[in-house]
Amino acid sequence: MLNFISQYFIFILVYVIIIYNIRNVLGDVFMKKILLLLVCVSTLLCGCDSKKETDDFEHYDLIGKDLNQYFYIDSNGKKEEYVLADVTKYPSESAITGLFYKVGPDDYILLNTFESAGTFVYKSDQYRFYKNKLYGVGKGHDSFEVELNGRDSKFKEITYTVDNQAIFPEHIEYNIEDDFIYFSGIIFDGEHNVRKSFKCSLINYQCQIYQQE
Repeated sequence: MLNFISQYFIFILVYVIIIYNIRNVLGDVFMKKILLLLVCVSTLLCGCDSKKETDDFEHYDLIGKDLNQYFYIDSNGKKEEYVLADVTKYPSESAITGLFYKVGPDDYILLNTFESAGTFVYKSDQYRFYKNKLYGVGKGHDSFEVELNGRDSKFKEITYTVDNQAIFPEHIEYNIEDDFIYFSGIIFDGEHNVRKSFKCSLINYQCQIYQQE
């Protein structure tokens, strides 16, 4: 973006020099026609670049969609809106949930999609927003987090462990609090798998077995 601004100011400087010389040589009438042409060119150049930020994404208006909305105040004090919505194309054996970021009135860009079993999972215990992140459990017990940063949001797979053993989360049990997330999940005990509840740190992803009260 800074590189574009530098180029634009250089363009303006050259533009002023050209106009000055044209006026001296050809007079005011011809100069006005050249001026109009250069203004049109500069407007087109500016407009193309301003759209470039969002045009790499799929846009949706989401009108009529049932939404799971999350509002977050970023480090600059700007209120941002993120949305989970069902984008499954039926018939389908899996539910596809889309994560969207609002860029304008009725204008959302698709940041990522997640596959899950079941229906209406975009409002279920598969996903939880917390601070500037989205935590989720996908199909096949895969767990992940998304760092919410507008168009630059980043997806990362997570492995939660207890006593150095991997946990396979099924769903999130409660709202996230104090940087801890609560899962119902499966661990292997010898040749058998055991379903338990876990309390896991979002700092190091280490967990402990959690007894529900």
